Amino acid sequence: MSGDRQEPPASPPRTAGHRIREVFSSLLVAVVVERLAQWVFDGFGSVVASLPGGWFTAVMVLALPASLVYHRRLAALRARAAGWLSPVTGAVRTALSALRRRLPRRRGRGRAGPLGRALRTVRLWVAGGYRATALGMAAGLVVWGGHEGVLWLSGAYGPCDSPRELQVVTAPENVHALRGAAAEFTAGTAVHGCLPYRISVGAAPSIDEMIYGFENGWRRKDARQEEEPFVRLLGIRPDAWLATSSGEAAYVTQRVNAARVAFGGGFSVARDPLVLAMLGERFDDMERALGPADEGGHRFRTLADTARSSLQMRLIHPQPGLSSAGLVAAAELARLSGSGDVARGTVFDESVSALLCRFRDPGTAERETAALLVPAHSVHDYNTRSLTAEGCPGGAPSGRDALKAFSSPDLSVLDYPFHTVSWAGQHRPEAQRVLTEFGRWIGRRGLFPATSPAWSAPRSPQVRDAAALHDVRRRIERELPRVDLHLVLDASGSMSRPPAALLLRTREAFSAVRNTLVPADRLSLSRFYASGDGVEVTEPGPRAGRDDLDGLTQGIAAREPGGRDAPISAMLAEIPRHVSRSGATVAVITDGGVFDDEPDGRAVVRALARAERVRHLYVLVLGDGRCGGGPAGGGRRAGGKRVVCAEAGQDLEKGLSQMVSTIREWS
Repeated sequence: MSGDRQEPPASPPRTAGHRIREVFSSLLVAVVVERLAQWVFDGFGSVVASLPGGWFTAVMVLALPASLVYHRRLAALRARAAGWLSPVTGAVRTALSALRRRLPRRRGRGRAGPLGRALRTVRLWVAGGYRATALGMAAGLVVWGGHEGVLWLSGAYGPCDSPRELQVVTAPENVHALRGAAAEFTAGTAVHGCLPYRISVGAAPSIDEMIYGFENGWRRKDARQEEEPFVRLLGIRPDAWLATSSGEAAYVTQRVNAARVAFGGGFSVARDPLVLAMLGERFDDMERALGPADEGGHRFRTLADTARSSLQMRLIHPQPGLSSAGLVAAAELARLSGSGDVARGTVFDESVSALLCRFRDPGTAERETAALLVPAHSVHDYNTRSLTAEGCPGGAPSGRDALKAFSSPDLSVLDYPFHTVSWAGQHRPEAQRVLTEFGRWIGRRGLFPATSPAWSAPRSPQVRDAAALHDVRRRIERELPRVDLHLVLDASGSMSRPPAALLLRTREAFSAVRNTLVPADRLSLSRFYASGDGVEVTEPGPRAGRDDLDGLTQGIAAREPGGRDAPISAMLAEIPRHVSRSGATVAVITDGGVFDDEPDGRAVVRALARAERVRHLYVLVLGDGRCGGGPAGGGRRAGGKRVVCAEAGQDLEKGLSQMVSTIREWS
């Protein structure tokens, strides 16, 4: 019938495409809402948190004017809110009525008892606090949102300005931890995603180089400077210095002219004890030999005597002239009072990181017979992370290759004082303020990861002072065997040909040798190359010591070589007349081509045995060269003389330092 009510047409069935679009639309809305909420929370929250009193102050300050100005509108809003919240308020009233019926009433006029009046008062306070909080948040959000909108429209949040560069130096084994702390600290200072500062961390040079650098605007004491238009620096020039110990800091600052550089701060930011570390199997052997420990652990003398006498181990540390931790370790050995204790423990490694990197190599001969006197955090780093940042390939060791360490209550603690650095002619109070704040922040946060409970236990040994470090340096110089070395450079064309330019690179790296020398050491320099049918060996210049090494360094690449490779065996027949009457070890620096023309593999050994005045022979092969037919590996003997060939690869500084240290062990 026409009067019958017609049903509305049925909606078309929903397809899979409709459902997919709905899902994607819901997901997009959720993401947008989440990002807006995150933006509001981060931005507005950071503004409120920066106020004195934080959220309480913000709510109280913003709620009062809002309630006075908008009280009528807020009354209407409260009426609407009451309707919206009626289910909640109804449930609360029901609960309160049930509670009131259970409460005893006072006789008389039916007034509520003390508890009822208290609940009514609390309810009024809660309601007032809720309204004030809601109004304050709303008003604050409106103000902040308007401020953000104005900034966005005006383009105030454009590209970030370049952060101000601040530079800090510390010992190589501390660089990784300090870089992590610097990144965390600067991230916390970001304003709208822009960093106001960037803190760069670099490795500090040796103590002597630092003293010279602070006295001379951080310039390097270097014969290679010559007439170059640029200035050679000791790495990044520091605005702050994290020393290894307060003794080291005092040793340096006492020797620097205060008119040229001023140091501030000096507060300790970490404490890390020295420990005696070794491979796990040797650790177990040591524990069995030691027996039960006294309260607080074994004394260092007991550890040292047991390692040396029962296990035939050598206690080693980095070079005291290059490593501050090595110098403090040498001071510990000096306390044992045995003649030669300090000299026996010195190895050629320039830092704790370099020593650990060499120790990690399974081919290192002394792994089973060496105990390392190093900071506890360095052992932790060795066992738990890769040392690639320190130039050491491979991952963290495991199993038998991991280190275990003994602590001792009378071993020194390194206290890591943080000093700001103000250079003459510069006035940077803001930089000094930020760096001081950074140092204090490190002290609160901690610089190194937590180590084993034994290492972090309370202890009260002294920190070695500047006088103790000075005394041990002088003692090392007296006890170390003297090096009498005659350097012979391969002056063939391949040594200077680009891109390798090995003679020039040798001169660049030779400054590392200075830090391995003591005042009694003497060096001289000659060249050799093939000339006609024979071998030409040039007259050496004056013999040089540690304090006058510049002339020898300048002479390494002073003249353009143009000869051909000459056999080392032929050079050894000519060299005795150039060596002092007292004799010397000969060190040949070459790219390896000199071995190609040797008659056979033992020609060098036979020539060395016949060479008068030549005590030993050390062949250092640079760059991509190889020992080839030379006396590689553990070396050979020529009568009572040693002959060794070592491959430096691309690390010429390390190769030269290892050369001097090995020759010293032969002396």
